[in-house]
Amino acid sequence: MTHEAATYLNKIFYIENNNHRPLDHYQFTLASQLLKKDATKYLYSSILSLSDAIRGIDQNFCTWSGVKLYYSLFYSLRCMLSMAGHGVFYKNRSPQKIKVSQGQLPINTKGTTHEVIIKLFIDTFQSNIILSQEINNENPLRWVQARREEFNYKVAKFSEPETPECFRKIRALGIRQAFSAYVNDTQYQYCFDPDHAILALPIELIKHAKKTYNTHDFFDQDEKEYLTGILCDRNGPLNCNLLI
Repeated sequence: MTHEAATYLNKIFYIENNNHRPLDHYQFTLASQLLKKDATKYLYSSILSLSDAIRGIDQNFCTWSGVKLYYSLFYSLRCMLSMAGHGVFYKNRSPQKIKVSQGQLPINTKGTTHEVIIKLFIDTFQSNIILSQEINNENPLRWVQARREEFNYKVAKFSEPETPECFRKIRALGIRQAFSAYVNDTQYQYCFDPDHAILALPIELIKHAKKTYNTHDFFDQDEKEYLTGILCDRNGPLNCNLLI
């Protein structure tokens, strides 16, 4: 499925050669609706990535699960930015960002899509609880990003059967107990702890998106049933009501 808001914004600003005219009321209204549609897709992808990672951790395939958890976090960031009215799209290969409201124009920016999204989230949600603490003296999003780059790019051979350090406490607890603790945590005691954050922070971001935009119905019944069914370990479904 396409990024509908990005496709529309690219069309009105560049394909139609309209790049010197700001958003009018009709364009703003339609772009806002498309951003919310995209947000549901991003959250769906976030939960799907999380569930895939959980199955891997359960079987001690942790290295690649770390990459999937980063993607879960990334899709949650995109969801929250979209719900807050922030669009990211491309003019040729150059990323553009825009706060979708009447009278606004896109701003040229730099970096990969991932870099643009993370920086935009940090700039937009500066006072958000998710950014209130560091993990080992790093911004928490950057800490998870660094683990992904370590797993994805910096090692020639995955560590299995040895468990990567950031997964050892999770494996010691067992995925079911760890998942329950993170989902039910209301004091943010796990998502900034380097022994837990690789899994706890992506879970916290999904919870945060659902809680922040609790009037928005993200999923239809079929999607809810599917996501509920795949969030499981080897012993069966996990209690994921707060996520779905």
